[in-house]
Amino acid sequence: MTLAARAAAILTTPEAAQKSLATRWFVYLCEQEGIDPVACFRQRLGAYFPKGPKPPFNAEARLKAGQTPGSYDWKSTFSESA
Repeated sequence: MTLAARAAAILTTPEAAQKSLATRWFVYLCEQEGIDPVACFRQRLGAYFPKGPKPPFNAEARLKAGQTPGSYDWKSTFSESA
């Protein structure tokens, strides 16, 4: 295993755990306020990244963390010319 692969493996586990915890709290707080979590996340992130996050995305890890593709994959929202 290369050094880069070992480093990625070490960093991925805590990042996934943090992403999972943050996602659960965000969804919980949105539900308490009666807010759609995906729409809220996209609105807040859109203030900094108007065209959405740039791929590639680790869809499997994000799904395990509780994130749906609609919250991070905005390709269907923006036209190719935008």
